[in-house]
Amino acid sequence: MNSQLTFLFSFLLSTLLINFSSAYQCFQTPDIAFLPLLEEDFSFLNTDSTFPNLRINADFSSIQKSPLKEYIEKDLLPPIIDYFQSALKVKRPLKGTIKVPASQVNLCNTPTPKIFHTEGVEADLSLLVTAKALVNSTCAAKAYACRRASSGRPVISKLILNTEFLPLPNGSYSIHERNVNLVMHEVLHALGFAEPSFQHYLDESGNKRVNHVRTIKVNGEERTILDVEPLTKRVRKHFGCSSIQGALLENDGGHGTKNYHFERRVFFNEIMSSGLIPDARLSELSLAVLEGSGWYQPDYSFAEPFFFGQGQGCEFYNGANVTTNTEEYCVEKASSMGCAPTGRGKGRCLSDYRSDRYKFFSPRLEYDCANIEAEKTASLKGLEAFGVKAESRCFSGTLSFEKKEQKSTGFCFKYQCQGQGLDTVLEVQIGNNKAFCTSQGPIKVEGLSGELNCPDPLAYCNTVGEKFCPKNCMGRGDCVNNKCVCKHGFAGPDCSMMMSDKSSIISEINVLTTFNKN
Repeated sequence: MNSQLTFLFSFLLSTLLINFSSAYQCFQTPDIAFLPLLEEDFSFLNTDSTFPNLRINADFSSIQKSPLKEYIEKDLLPPIIDYFQSALKVKRPLKGTIKVPASQVNLCNTPTPKIFHTEGVEADLSLLVTAKALVNSTCAAKAYACRRASSGRPVISKLILNTEFLPLPNGSYSIHERNVNLVMHEVLHALGFAEPSFQHYLDESGNKRVNHVRTIKVNGEERTILDVEPLTKRVRKHFGCSSIQGALLENDGGHGTKNYHFERRVFFNEIMSSGLIPDARLSELSLAVLEGSGWYQPDYSFAEPFFFGQGQGCEFYNGANVTTNTEEYCVEKASSMGCAPTGRGKGRCLSDYRSDRYKFFSPRLEYDCANIEAEKTASLKGLEAFGVKAESRCFSGTLSFEKKEQKSTGFCFKYQCQGQGLDTVLEVQIGNNKAFCTSQGPIKVEGLSGELNCPDPLAYCNTVGEKFCPKNCMGRGDCVNNKCVCKHGFAGPDCSMMMSDKSSIISEINVLTTFNKN
């Protein structure tokens, strides 16, 4: 990579880093109308047969021809559609095709694609995808339902991608992963995880839910919650608090952010918190919202592990007073560096307007252990490991080549979990040396001054260090020993990449072939 390309790539990364933290501050256009001519098949509700898989169609006709359109159409949307078509069954599939009257020249504030006037679209959800520059906007993307079936389920939704936030990966899996998470977040809005859709949710009898979105007092403040099953039950179990009344919704931001997302303070890197960060997880909680809508039956094997706040109890969920660093929060100055709660990299101790003033070691792409370009930020150059293939995680400490005392920071090291239960040992690889964590606390490392802060090995290996198949391989492969073995034609740690000459991310395939069967 020549110096000009290196500068351009660094500039794009820095732009993403500055702006993605405020992504999703988006105005969502209200619903427009129902489509009474669309007939839903209710027969599956009265039999013991399984529900059919959700069918999704995407239309890209409003996007001008360009390399970015080719990436969106060929590389970005297909794995996301494959994921949701594999992970979701629909309780009331549509009969026939989705059509609109010939007199309706505009659909979702866009010229109606011809196919909706002719043969129609055979799907349960049609996504009208457009991409344009939203200059001076902090909105990375937005999606909204503009046509619903009689059950209230969205059947036509608009997906708008802000090209200012959607660079071509140009060989970077980290940027591709970021783009995938961005669009998956928006497709969840399109499916019904959004304030305008909440009012249409159905109960187990097929009647409209009531009082499932309500205001309660939490620590003396009025908060909006979403209380549907199995969501509430799963939230209680996750946080270890039986008195939780429902999932806290975001209380900050404008229309399109507030009450459209999970609360950032307690759901941090769950994919439906507001804002996009490295290692966003599409967890059982987002899938439980879709099940609670009454429209879908999720396959929970497609949920990713989510451990932020796990087992921390009612005080944590309701807003505990934090005076010292915890696994989730930090209280230090913004200049302080530490490992992000996700373990994917280091960051500075910062808050944002959605976090209720709580501060995190904020994960950033320039420090992301999975980002090969982040090697330039390494504190121990030559000893740390970066990139998807490295499978490294962040470890904190004061390690240094120099003998003088150093401030605590984060390092990206490879690791292995050995043993089981209380005999679990965490092996940390530091260059050619290995350090062994048998309990929580600081240890010395041969050849370096300072200390490595060992986390509790058992807790670490079941949370931050847990190996898993991202998004269950997008429905494009098999999960074998916690790694995706992709079907022929697909590649990447999550099988979201295409093995084709036209793929805009083909250049990184060479370092990911170990994830593929063929």
